[in-house]
Formats: sequence, C-alpha cells, structure tokens
Amino acid sequence: MRGILINPYMRTVTDVIIKKGNIQTVYDAMTWLAHEVSIVQVGFILPNGDNMLVDEEGALKPGRPVWKLNGMAFVGTGLFLGSDGDGEWSSAKILLGDVQAYASWTNIVSTGEDRMPHEVE
Repeated sequence: MRGILINPYMRTVTDVIIKKGNIQTVYDAMTWLAHEVSIVQVGFILPNGDNMLVDEEGALKPGRPVWKLNGMAFVGTGLFLGSDGDGEWSSAKILLGDVQAYASWTNIVSTGEDRMPHEVE
C-alpha cells in the first residue's frame, strides 16, 4: 500500500510502499539511520480518513528534528496512511504534492525532555 513519508532528517516528503498487515514495515520506513522508531501513534486524522503516524517517543529522544505540517509541530519522521474503517491501514488518499506543500522544516531539535525543543544555532 502507498504511504507518504515525511523525513525531516533529509527534509524530504516522498511516496513509500508499506506491506499491508506488517507493522514492522511502518517502523522500518520511519527509522532513519540510528534514529530507530519502534512505536508509533496517530498524530492526527484527516477528514478523508488518512492518519498521520508519528514516533510516539520522538520528543523523549534528544536530537530529533522538529518539523511542521500546516503550522503544527512534530518530532522525528511522519507517515501518512489511509484507514479502511475497520482499523486496518490502507493506502493514503492525500496527494504527495499536498503534503509537500504543507510540510515545512525548522532548525529545532528535541532535547529528550518531553517538552518544546530548543532552537539550534
């Protein structure tokens, strides 16, 4: 199934393929180099049913980049997937270009203290 990965380490937004029914492929897609993702949470749900997943422990880990989507701040990678209404993931309905237009990058990183990260000079 098709997902949209927001990678603030590379400052890219790209299509990715996620194997349906395999949560490990979600973790693998969201992991970047030594910044492992092992548990995700829904950051928000779009009106079309798409879910944006984020690293549940991202703010607890120091050095994770902070990025924004339509003005809302998130830490670490993000991944859009659709939902089939029965609790199963499906291909994202949102268009890649729409996510690219709404994503913005900051020079902020997480402190590991589960609070608003500080500005990097």
